[in-house]
Amino acid sequence: MNDEDLLFFDIEIELERLQREITAKLDALEANRRAIAAKAQLTRFLIERGVDPERAEKAAAKAERNGCNLCLAKTRKGTPCIALGDGRGGRCKFHGGRSTGPKTEDGRRRSLEALARGRQKALANRKSTKGCN
Repeated sequence: MNDEDLLFFDIEIELERLQREITAKLDALEANRRAIAAKAQLTRFLIERGVDPERAEKAAAKAERNGCNLCLAKTRKGTPCIALGDGRGGRCKFHGGRSTGPKTEDGRRRSLEALARGRQKALANRKSTKGCN
């Protein structure tokens, strides 16, 4: 290879690197555009349902920042709940989300008994269906 070929080869490598860099930046811009559009859509949804525009904007920002959805259950006031909903069905702790678990000794005992019964049932089901495959 002569010097001209090496220079051409170096230029091709640099061009490929720049193309990968540009593609990565375009992908990041597209993801950012989608996030902004989702935030605007959530803000509009909340405002249409009666939430104060300033609170709607803050709630949408909070959901985007934390990476989880809002509860959006209908409150007694008639507006959507704007608490973070990461529990069962995407609801907040006030609308059927995460359980806090049993608090009393009796409750803990009953919970452990139910867990043991469930495990025994699962084991029995597994043993009874082994020959069906």
